[in-house]
Amino acid sequence: MAILTTKSDIAWGYAGTVLSMTANLLILPFLTTFLSGGYLGLWYVFVSLGALSALFDFGFNPTIARNVTFAWSGAVRLEKKGISSQVAPKTGSAANISLLNRLQKTCRLLYLVVSLVALALLLVVGTPYILFISPELDVLTVLLAWMIYVSALFLNLYYGYFATLLRGIGAVKRYNQILVVSRIVQLTLSVLLLSAGLGIIAPAFAYLSYGFLLRICSKAAFYRYEEIGVGLKKLDEKVSFRDSYDLFKTIWYNAWRDGLVSLSNYLSGQATVVVASVFLTLSETGIYSISVQLITAISTIAAAHFSSSQPAMQSSFACGDLRRLKEQLAVSMAFFLLIYIAMLFLLLSVGVPMLHFFGEGRQISVSVLLCLGIYYIPFKHQQLCASFIAGTNEIPYMTHFVIGSALGVVLSSVFCGLFDLGVWGLVAGQAISQLLYNCWKWPEVAYSIVDTTCISCIKEGCLSLLKPGRFRV
Repeated sequence: MAILTTKSDIAWGYAGTVLSMTANLLILPFLTTFLSGGYLGLWYVFVSLGALSALFDFGFNPTIARNVTFAWSGAVRLEKKGISSQVAPKTGSAANISLLNRLQKTCRLLYLVVSLVALALLLVVGTPYILFISPELDVLTVLLAWMIYVSALFLNLYYGYFATLLRGIGAVKRYNQILVVSRIVQLTLSVLLLSAGLGIIAPAFAYLSYGFLLRICSKAAFYRYEEIGVGLKKLDEKVSFRDSYDLFKTIWYNAWRDGLVSLSNYLSGQATVVVASVFLTLSETGIYSISVQLITAISTIAAAHFSSSQPAMQSSFACGDLRRLKEQLAVSMAFFLLIYIAMLFLLLSVGVPMLHFFGEGRQISVSVLLCLGIYYIPFKHQQLCASFIAGTNEIPYMTHFVIGSALGVVLSSVFCGLFDLGVWGLVAGQAISQLLYNCWKWPEVAYSIVDTTCISCIKEGCLSLLKPGRFRV
């Protein structure tokens, strides 16, 4: 059946994204109050390594979500590239429950293997690294906090496919409602445990509780959505290992490409925090990480409309409705640009002074934040355009993303280490590596899919926002 995006989906999409991305900001005053500079820097290293651990699914998350959308839109079979011509017409048709069943059971086996591999690597490689960068901190406290955090990452990876399945079938509202409740629980526990004097253990345990609640509720919501659980029981179809393996081979064709793209996005953003921890002090790393988290948060919030509309856009492509696809892209990009500029202004004029008030002595450089904010406009736009292209089940940008991100890490290390440019070296390394090619090439490709240009598309999106009653799309 065709997936439509409603006002309720968009509203809850923003609520979930805002709370998710501002969670670290909301808890920041308490972290700066109850944690020393060293423990604060260490916590943000945890966060960066947590973002890295998400790469262990190596592209299965977006690939599976995309293929679930195709199955929900009525695809008879899945293809390695593109989409089967035997798909629901524009008016929509029944979901392919049999194909959905095979996808779900393949995910279960796949994510168990992935999460076990991630757990082993985090323990064997991550633990010595954490101890290496924190010699002045209490070893037992560091190890306990790290073990709790690693446990949370393992559970999040293993049960994460249910959240992917929910997004794939277009249950955007349901998923974000669960996300909001889970984040509120995380924030509440963080504040209470920090106030109780548990130090860095407090945010680690709160993160564990958040992930457990999110995954368990997502599982229940998936089976209840449109009575999927009832449909799967009526189907009573056994999925053999051979069936799962054949489906895995189809998914793997683009999954490893999606995985390398995810890795490149990590290297282009969060990896610079790891670079900073090598060349800068933990306190300086904490300040730089906060700046990156701030800009990442507002760019992700600004892109919430795009994220909420992504299942509907993929469904429109699957159904061959390019007119509706063009409108969805135009509105999403207009939302992104307008909201990002507004939020960047508010961050610099209101947010930074507030952080200075709560974090005395941990001053954020406004000039560095402004440069990061300006650079993230083309960088995030490039990522959104790449996601749009991926919705066609094609990943032509993979090689260029990998080259660009690797170049960014090298340049950041050289500028920061060899030339001693500090934080400015990290910013310059990122910007130069992406602006050379990726930031203009892939938007050009994305807009050509719906026969338009960047300027025309955003203009059309702004005009569309002024039309009354434009939802559903």
